[in-house]
Amino acid sequence: MSALSTAPRPAVEVSAAGPRPHPRRWSLLVVPTLILLAAFGLRLVRLGEQNIWWDEGLAFWAVRQNLLATTLWTAADVHPPVFFWLLWLQVRLAGESAFAGRLVDVWAGVLTVALAIPIGRLLGGLRLGIVAALFLALARFPVWWSQELRMYAPATAFALAACFFTLRAAQGRRWWAGYIISATLALWTLYLSAAVLLAVNLFAGVVALRRLLNPSQQRAGLRFALAWAGAQLVVGLLFGLWLLIASGRMRTWSTAEPVDPAIFAKLYAVVLTTGVSVDIDRYWPGVALALGVLALGALLSLLVRRSTTGWSLHWLLPVLVVLVVPAAVFLATQPRGFFYSPRLEVRYFLLATPAAALLVAGALITIGKLWRPLGAGATVTAALAAGWFTVDYLDGRRYRDEFDSVVAALRAYARPDDGVVLVSGDRSVLFTYSYLPNVPDAPPWYGLPFTVPATAASAAGDIGPIAERHRRIWLVSAEAHLQDPGGEIARWLDTNRLKVYDQPNGYNRLTLYDRVGEPPAIERLAPTVPLDVDLGGGRRLLGYDLPARRLLPGDVGHIALYWRSSGGAAGPLALRLLDPESVPLEEWIIDDSATPAGAPVRRQFEFAVFRHTPRGTYRVEIETLTERRTLATVGIERTEPVPGLPADVTPRPAGDFGDTLRLVGFTVATGGRALASGDTIHPGETINLTLYWQPLRRLDRSWVVFAHLLGEQINPASDTPLWGQDDGYPLRGEFPTHHWRPRTTVRDMRRFVVDPNAPPGRYAIEVGMYWPPTSERLPTADGEGRLILLDLMVTR
Repeated sequence: MSALSTAPRPAVEVSAAGPRPHPRRWSLLVVPTLILLAAFGLRLVRLGEQNIWWDEGLAFWAVRQNLLATTLWTAADVHPPVFFWLLWLQVRLAGESAFAGRLVDVWAGVLTVALAIPIGRLLGGLRLGIVAALFLALARFPVWWSQELRMYAPATAFALAACFFTLRAAQGRRWWAGYIISATLALWTLYLSAAVLLAVNLFAGVVALRRLLNPSQQRAGLRFALAWAGAQLVVGLLFGLWLLIASGRMRTWSTAEPVDPAIFAKLYAVVLTTGVSVDIDRYWPGVALALGVLALGALLSLLVRRSTTGWSLHWLLPVLVVLVVPAAVFLATQPRGFFYSPRLEVRYFLLATPAAALLVAGALITIGKLWRPLGAGATVTAALAAGWFTVDYLDGRRYRDEFDSVVAALRAYARPDDGVVLVSGDRSVLFTYSYLPNVPDAPPWYGLPFTVPATAASAAGDIGPIAERHRRIWLVSAEAHLQDPGGEIARWLDTNRLKVYDQPNGYNRLTLYDRVGEPPAIERLAPTVPLDVDLGGGRRLLGYDLPARRLLPGDVGHIALYWRSSGGAAGPLALRLLDPESVPLEEWIIDDSATPAGAPVRRQFEFAVFRHTPRGTYRVEIETLTERRTLATVGIERTEPVPGLPADVTPRPAGDFGDTLRLVGFTVATGGRALASGDTIHPGETINLTLYWQPLRRLDRSWVVFAHLLGEQINPASDTPLWGQDDGYPLRGEFPTHHWRPRTTVRDMRRFVVDPNAPPGRYAIEVGMYWPPTSERLPTADGEGRLILLDLMVTR
């Protein structure tokens, strides 16, 4: 056998007694099946728990039309139609849920894993194919893009199938129909698939040329070249048919931004090996080391084995794919004057992941031929690393309440003759994805022109005609600053209509305006979780909405209750969010004494998760005069422990704020030196004050901490005795006081500058807390609402 060979290896070993079956024949079925099951299972984990993002919402919008309209729409878009055809069929079979829609990509991802096994077998044997499939099954990057409703996973599967049929053709198998179908599907799914087909053609050209240059293989080489040219002609004609349809509809625009080639190469290597696309410098050293070890090991092994076994020309194909795809991506993301120039996105690299997995598997297998323990250890290490990155990715998938609470309120209150105005910039596809399928007899919605910024004149011109057609206008403000940073649309409605309902939803809002000022009533009783529970006193709990049940720092959760009262004074309801120790994180007292008898009521409550909110599983509990009932649980994750009292710090004792809060100690320093009463400071110096708070019971408000430097003279700039101050929520807003647990210590740092114009004299540092809406101070025993920590002398 020559050093460069494209001849197939025998499937069985031959001896004098005849063919002997390959050992461990069970592995041909059992091990690949287990890998495919693992690939499928990983891709199902939290598949529907990630919110639909803009591109996914646009895909759902596109396939709501008939198949012809969907096809013509894609002709004017930046992608061919096959993915949308698959989604069109999937939606009609299984509905528009995120889980059902993303199954298109799940199956494509599993198909990619399955194809790696026969391709690996062609390159170097069954073991190589199994290792490559294992990496594709476990690796973060292919798992990630098998869970996104986009065309990249199907295009990768089709392109990999084209590679498989190319390798079979190079062995003399006449599976040209398979290549034609898979290559055409790849091009009709993603234009960038042409990069893989370019690599395939380069490989086929090398195979044909090598055979034509060998006198003993010239006839076979000519047959291969002609057959290959014919297959490419058919693929070109079929792709040309689509281009003929799309050519008159394609648009030209650009979002491309120049990318440094070195950063591009580093990003490509890190994404393919770890699946991480941010903070790549953190992972680059480890990635570079791992790739270097693999390359060195494979090179040494090839040098040792080349003289005895040779190596297959088939390896040229994955090498070309790994090189050609990033080159094509780099060129495609450069600004140009025709078609679409996108900015660089890591998903474009997905086409190269199967080839990269095959190369890594081949390197590990060849290393193992030199020293089996080293190869086995490296393979296990690589598989564990791939799994670790994937577990971290899957753990980060969570569902956030973006439009669910807004849609739930519209479902409850909206009438068919209402009008719904969306002010959200370009978020309309996300709103309609939630709104249209979930609101029966949905009122018409209006997406206003994306004019930035909206003006008073444009607001009147946009809203006026809508307000003439509808008595009631629902204003959905979602990322409204993108379209109306000055609030002109809301201002027009505030001036010309009566506001009768206003519901905050994190940073967004839902507001109802009515011509006659009639408050909304429930038109449609459809809670997400329907119930029929006796709350006592003639009240019945009818259900609740709780869209997001897994929250991270920065998230805002919403709970909405539905109940009906028979009238009369039944006493208040209490809704609480209880931590694992049954301490309330949030508490809402509901007075429904004025609720009309027999009318269903909906009330919504929201709570925020902060950086230091205690993590754990929280219970949503409702309490009446007679009982407590747990409705649901909410998980708060990935928060950080609250900074408390360091073991090496002995703070000075301070004082109490009644029976509510204790300042267990403090430290004061400037310029690296600790300060005590009577010490001297100078104008312009920075005072660093560390406070150690300990709540004695739950604080029911979010108090603001103040730290003031008070002088004996009035500061003319403020007309107060303040000569330095730092007022703000504790821990810079990362841990509000109503989330503090009793008997825990909270460290809060304050910093202020002594006014450069401060006159010499005696000054005092005071601290305390106040309630922003009224400036009411948290009282102390002496009624002053403050503690004096120490006196200082200011000198010049």
